[in-house]
Amino acid sequence: MVRNGATVLKELIASSHGKYNPYRIFSAKELEIATNNYDEREVIKQCDFYITKLYKGFWQERLISVLKFDESLPDSVYKYSINNIVYAAQMDHKHILKLIGCCLETPIPILVFEYGEYRTL
Repeated sequence: MVRNGATVLKELIASSHGKYNPYRIFSAKELEIATNNYDEREVIKQCDFYITKLYKGFWQERLISVLKFDESLPDSVYKYSINNIVYAAQMDHKHILKLIGCCLETPIPILVFEYGEYRTL
């Protein structure tokens, strides 16, 4: 978690000139509960390029989208996930899902977005 947190914070500060909106840090357990242990029936979308799955979850009485990477992938995917957090934290557009937070306890950070059926990550 320390490695992931330090990397995310460093990249956020570097890319936003010291200004960024804070986001929530989820525990791995919270996301397991929210997605019913990453139940395959909750998969919204699967991407083969980086072997990611987007799950529908339920957290604090609201729907969320949880983007999880295959943890067996190389370090380039780790960097890709960090970049996703950095860019998503800065995005503000009505047609793009808003980043709510991430989980840094896993080898490759997991991203958590607001839920939206017809919008882009």
